[in-house]
Amino acid sequence: MLEVVICSAILLTAVLAGSSAQLDASRAMAEAQQTNIAVGVLQSAMDRVQETSLADLLSGAAPFAIDGEMAFADPILRDQRVVVEAPDFVVGSAPRSLEIRLRLEFTSSTGRPRQMQLSGLIR
Repeated sequence: MLEVVICSAILLTAVLAGSSAQLDASRAMAEAQQTNIAVGVLQSAMDRVQETSLADLLSGAAPFAIDGEMAFADPILRDQRVVVEAPDFVVGSAPRSLEIRLRLEFTSSTGRPRQMQLSGLIR
């Protein structure tokens, strides 16, 4: 009888460990999938930035502004927010090119706040 109880305890421990590993793998896969989606959102936003001329951006004719938030018709990620930054920009200057940094902020499916950045250059 004691052998049956010990074998059952060992079997239960192995099943619980396997279930825990499966749950952790599922969470990691969901995070990786959201990271891939986030990269796509950032790349799409950078494409929009690079399709805009520097003159339009500096004159305010662009659909986004420096230190402003880029609008998306249908946000894909939870609490998605893309902020446009120009770290070396001085107001009133007329640069020939400008580094643009996009910062994507969102909340993962596990409720964890996430942030990613992508930099590019517009002329």
